[in-house]
Amino acid sequence: MGKLILLANIPDRYTTTIKQAIKFNQPIWNAEKRYLGFTHAEVGGAYLFSIWGGLPEELINAILYHHTPPSLSQDVTMTPPLLPLHIANVIEHNMINYGNPHARREFDYVFLERFGLNNDVEGMIDECRQVCVEVGVNE
Repeated sequence: MGKLILLANIPDRYTTTIKQAIKFNQPIWNAEKRYLGFTHAEVGGAYLFSIWGGLPEELINAILYHHTPPSLSQDVTMTPPLLPLHIANVIEHNMINYGNPHARREFDYVFLERFGLNNDVEGMIDECRQVCVEVGVNE
């Protein structure tokens, strides 16, 4: 959601930011923070909070921290909504790298262990790739 908001509102600056990420081989969210001063996660979280102020803190935190679950401090509410968002983010980044090898993500196994998951999630990327090939979405 945050990426769409940025593309709709500052298309030139955001496109330049993505190009900088590719040029300097850095994750897009790092380039966003460096060149824009905020990330798409922060924009998406702020947007959702602005339209649905009563959203649970757990959901807002899931959006804000989906790139960096281990950066959560002890006082930040960390509950299961972050889990599927982190997994989906890793799968998406490993299937579509936007021409940037640093767009690839690894699962945060320390974070996954908090929910009793381990290396079982690694196969999800291969399963998603296979489904995409079968339906003709990806080669």
